[in-house]
Amino acid sequence: MTDKNLISKRWRVILALGLLSSWYFAATLPYLEDFPLLDWPQMGILAPAHKLASEGVYGNNLFAGYHRSEQRNYEFMPAYPLLVALSFKLFGFGVWQARLVSVLCGWLALMLMFQLGRLLYGVRVGLLAATLLATLRLGLIPGTSGVAVIDFARVIRYDIMVPVFVLAACCCFVWALQRSEIGNDKQALRWVSAGYLASGLLAGLATLTHVYGAFVVPLLGAVLLWHRGLRVMRCSAPYLIACGFGLGLMPWVAYVLQDFEAYVGQMSRHHGRFGLFDPSFYWHNFQREAWRYAAWSGGSLEAAFLRPRVGIWLVLILVPTSSFILWRRIHDKGLNGTLEASQRAADRFLFLAFPVLELCLALVIALKRYYYTILIWPFLALQLAFLADWLWRQPRWRGRAARIVAPIVLVLLFLESGVGLVAVRNVASATTPYEEMCEAIATALPAGNRGLISQPYWLGLTGRGYDDLRSLNLVFLYPPSMPIEEVMARLAPDWVVIEGYYFERDATDPRASPGNIGVRQRFLELGAYLATQCSREEVGHPSPDYGTIEVYDCRSTTRRFVLDT
Repeated sequence: MTDKNLISKRWRVILALGLLSSWYFAATLPYLEDFPLLDWPQMGILAPAHKLASEGVYGNNLFAGYHRSEQRNYEFMPAYPLLVALSFKLFGFGVWQARLVSVLCGWLALMLMFQLGRLLYGVRVGLLAATLLATLRLGLIPGTSGVAVIDFARVIRYDIMVPVFVLAACCCFVWALQRSEIGNDKQALRWVSAGYLASGLLAGLATLTHVYGAFVVPLLGAVLLWHRGLRVMRCSAPYLIACGFGLGLMPWVAYVLQDFEAYVGQMSRHHGRFGLFDPSFYWHNFQREAWRYAAWSGGSLEAAFLRPRVGIWLVLILVPTSSFILWRRIHDKGLNGTLEASQRAADRFLFLAFPVLELCLALVIALKRYYYTILIWPFLALQLAFLADWLWRQPRWRGRAARIVAPIVLVLLFLESGVGLVAVRNVASATTPYEEMCEAIATALPAGNRGLISQPYWLGLTGRGYDDLRSLNLVFLYPPSMPIEEVMARLAPDWVVIEGYYFERDATDPRASPGNIGVRQRFLELGAYLATQCSREEVGHPSPDYGTIEVYDCRSTTRRFVLDT
C-alpha cells in the first residue's frame, strides 16, 4: 500500500470513529443532570467522592457513625469514586459533573473496543465491533434506550468503568501474545514482558473498580494454557500477569489493612453475597443466572416470547454461529506457520472470552443485576463483528450476500437504537430538574440541620448548607429485634425526608419491596413511628417524576446520635 493510500485509510478510520463518537455523545450528554432520576445506590457512590473532593477524606457522611464510615469508606472499590472526586475538583459539585465520568468511561470503552478488534482481526472488525457496542439494543425496560453502554453511561455507577480496564488489559495481552509469536530477540522479549505485566496491572485496576473486573484474569490464563499447553508454566507470562495484578491491588490492600476492623464491619452489610467454601453458593447462583437478563423481556422473565428486536435476535442466533466458526478455524489442520499461529491465538482468545467471563459472572456474583452484564457485551459485539467480517471475505455467492445483508442489518440497528434514544430523550426533556426538586424539599424543611433522608436528595440538600445529613439506610443497620422507637432515639434526627410510596405497599408482597420482607417490615414500622411521633408535610412540586415526597418534623424526640451495631 502506498503512503498516499495509507494516509487516506487512516483518515477514513478517524472519520468513522469521529462519527461514532458524535453518535455516542449526542445520546449521552443531553439532560445528563436530570435523567435518569437519581436513586439510592448512585448517591451512595457519589457521597465518598464528594467528601474526598471537599475535605480530603475518603469517607461517607451518609453513614457517619457506622464502623467509622465517615473517616474511611470500604463498602465498594475506590477507582470510580476517585475519578468522580477529580471531576468535582475540576468542574465543581453537581450531578452532571459526576455523570461526566461515566460518559467518558463509556467513550473510552468504545475506543478500546475498536483497538482490541483491530489487534485481533483488523481495522474493519474493530470499527464494526465498536459500532455494534454503541447500537445493539438489547434491553426492554421502560425508561431506558436498551443500548447498554449508553444507558450505563448516564448513571453514577462504577460498572461502566470495568470494561475500560478489562479491554485495555486484553489489548496489552493480545499484543504481547501476538508479538511473542513473531519475534524472539531480546528487545522483543522485553516488550512482550512489559505487555504481560501491563495486562495484569490493568486487570488489578479493573478489580479496583468492581470485583468482577478480576474475571479477566481467568480469561487470560485460560487463553495462555490453551495456546501454549502445560509448558506455559515454564514461561514468564503467567507470573508477570499475576505480579501486575498484585501491584494493581496493592494500594487497596494497604488501605484496608490500615483499619481492618472497620473494613470487616462495613462489609458485614453484604455478608450473604459470597460463600467461597460453600458449593451450594455457586450452584444456586448458576441456577438464578437467567434473571440477570430479565431486561431482555421487558423486566420480567414471565413473558412467553421475546419481543421482535434486531439486536436481541442477532445475539441469540449469530453468537453461537460465530463460536462454531471459531472452533472450526482453531482446529483446521491446514493452519501452519508464524502468521497462522498468531491468528490461531486470536481465535482462541475470542472463542474463550464470552463463556469464561459469563461463567464467572454466573457462579460468583450472587446479585443478578443487569448492570454487571457490561463485562460481557464488548465480547459479544466482537464476536458479531468477527462473523460479519468472515462472511464478507467468503468467495462466490456467500460473500456477495454478506455484502448486501450486512449494511441493511447495520442500518436497522441504527434505526432501532435511534428509536430508543429518541424515546428516552423525550422523557428526559419532560423530567423535573434535580435542582428544582431539591429546592422544593429545602423550602419545606423545618428548622434544624440534622436530617435523616432518602439518599437521592443528599447532594442537592448538602449544596444548600445542610451538612449533618444521614441516610435512611441507617435505620436498617440495627438488629431487626430492636424497637423502632429505640432506633430513632439513637439516630435522633431533626427531620426526615422520604418518598411516600415506601409506606404504601403490602409488607407481605416481596415483589413490591425495596429489599426483602424484613426490610419492608422495618419500613412499615418507620412509617407508623413517623405518623405518631412527628408532624408531616408533603413537598409540592410541578411534576410526578419523584412521586410523593414527605417531610417529617421530629424535633420533639429525644436526641442521641449514636449508631451501635
